[in-house]
Amino acid sequence: MFKILLKHEILGLLKSRRVIWSISIFLILFSIVFSLRVKDFKQRQQNYISDSQKIKSDNQDAQNYSFVGIPAIRKPQISSIYNEGTTHSFGTFLKVRIFVPIYSAENNSASENAVYEFPTRMDITYLITFFLSLFVLIISFDSINSEKELGTLRMIFVYPIKRFQFIAKKIIGTISFVGLVFGIPYFGSIAYLLIAFPSEMNFSVLEFLIIYFLYAIMYLLVITLIGILFSVLTKSSGKSLIFSLLFWITFAIIIPITYNYFSGYLINQNKLTDIIEQQTKIRNKRNKVFLEIPDDINPNKYGHQNWNGGYLTGLTVYGTKEMFEGHINYLRYYYKNYLPGVRKDEDLEIEKLKLLHRPEKLSTIYMFFDPNVLFKQSAEALSLTGIDDYLEYLRTAINLREEYTNQGIKDGWLFSKKYISLYEEKAAVIDFEDWLMSKAPSQFLKKEIPGCKTDENGRKEIMKIFIKYSNSGNNAPKYIGNIWQKYTAYTFNNKWEKFSFELPKFPEFHQSKLDINLIIKRTLPNFVLLTILIILLLITIDVKFKKFDLR
Repeated sequence: MFKILLKHEILGLLKSRRVIWSISIFLILFSIVFSLRVKDFKQRQQNYISDSQKIKSDNQDAQNYSFVGIPAIRKPQISSIYNEGTTHSFGTFLKVRIFVPIYSAENNSASENAVYEFPTRMDITYLITFFLSLFVLIISFDSINSEKELGTLRMIFVYPIKRFQFIAKKIIGTISFVGLVFGIPYFGSIAYLLIAFPSEMNFSVLEFLIIYFLYAIMYLLVITLIGILFSVLTKSSGKSLIFSLLFWITFAIIIPITYNYFSGYLINQNKLTDIIEQQTKIRNKRNKVFLEIPDDINPNKYGHQNWNGGYLTGLTVYGTKEMFEGHINYLRYYYKNYLPGVRKDEDLEIEKLKLLHRPEKLSTIYMFFDPNVLFKQSAEALSLTGIDDYLEYLRTAINLREEYTNQGIKDGWLFSKKYISLYEEKAAVIDFEDWLMSKAPSQFLKKEIPGCKTDENGRKEIMKIFIKYSNSGNNAPKYIGNIWQKYTAYTFNNKWEKFSFELPKFPEFHQSKLDINLIIKRTLPNFVLLTILIILLLITIDVKFKKFDLR
């Protein structure tokens, strides 16, 4: 008998015109949103590839270690098609460089939706909580009282049917129908992704998709039970429709807007002020570091020669051994006095971001009764797109910089002539004194400096002239000003000795991956709360329907 009732319930839904319209609209919306999200994912994939290639190209073109960086770029997750989270709110691009503070990621590949502009996130989660929830209420709001109005309720209970059996067939029939309506396009979309992105669809992603579907069904079950409850509590379908719409407007629109408006009160303003004050002190102290640089290591206090443009490099820095020693000691000073403040500032910035996004973390605690919040939070935890994942990304990038810095000290290139320039792109660093005294060909010197002696003493005389005019700021003799330019052209054309630069071995960036144990741990509280909501609604419906007047 129960099977007959269940079959009757599903067939009755299929015959309803409003149900057919609701299904049709949902399927159209699902197709549109999914296609937009897939297009957006493809675009961000291309951005990710181009970002990675750009850093690789920049590293290969770099002429010293100052401009070498580790590509710490978050690869777009295919799970973002279903739940975007903070993907477009925070950056996903970082070129980790020594001495460069890391406060936030850049927005090269995720500054906004790649294919459309929309102020709020448009993904499958949004489609479920905003549109599908309304359709479910439209399907279930008169599931009981409409049968009373039609007189079929009294006829059904002529047969030996218990009330809990009737309400069970309503619940099971409705949620089965809703699950089918959602499941067909959902699993159809997964089939498409398996064909379109086979390399992305690993076992972890499939785990996410299955668990996401189960959470969606739990959420839709809660909405179904709420619709049935309104149908039991009211005598007419008109009243239950009004209550259902008020519920949807309250939970889908009014509560989110209200919570966002008052969320600032959940932030500990005293702690936030304290963090900002600490950062201000640290940054002022860091700025003071530059004002207290000793003269003997201050790059602005000793002479050096630059020649912009050329055959081999964009900028060649050449000078005396004194100049190079000053630069290297300046870098040591920078590392010892500036970088510790950067580390403290970065830690405080992460604490500040945690504090600013505290309302998001607390939303489940304060709105444990809101199924929309519980489902959204679960989806964000499942897809690794929340604020915690972003902060972990920043922390990983900071750790990479520390590892890279320690590697530079260990391997000996950090405080060397190869790391001479902090601010000029493609800077080749040449020790002019070393070249002149030991590597400059005698034939070349005799040609460019007529009458010069090319023995050790003769080369020292040339160097004295170079130092004299370099430090005085006066114009050097023409042959001194042009000698390096001519030499680079000569060596380029004759394939003689060239400036060589070897890339260091980089530490690797690894982003968080979907893991079933992590997923269970992060979503367990929301799962428990959704389960409690379902149980409470079932008990309430059962109690109220026992008192429901069948006449």
